[in-house]
Amino acid sequence: MDVDETDILADWKNNRFIRVIYDESNVMCLHLIVLTDIGFWAANADELKLWCEEYGCEQVGMTVEIPTDELYTLFCLRWN
Repeated sequence: MDVDETDILADWKNNRFIRVIYDESNVMCLHLIVLTDIGFWAANADELKLWCEEYGCEQVGMTVEIPTDELYTLFCLRWN
């Protein structure tokens, strides 16, 4: 399938998650992850919940708030 270069949502459609880039003056958490592959996350919801509890991250709807760079790396290694 060819990717339309004008499709601004291409990253959202082709990944399990994306990281929201914040302006440093308006940071709610260090890393905010938007879970974009709804089917994958629905199938893995219980496991993601346990992972978040174990590592001190917070899942809110289709987002995960990650407080440190190290935990963001762990999240990427586990869920990518």
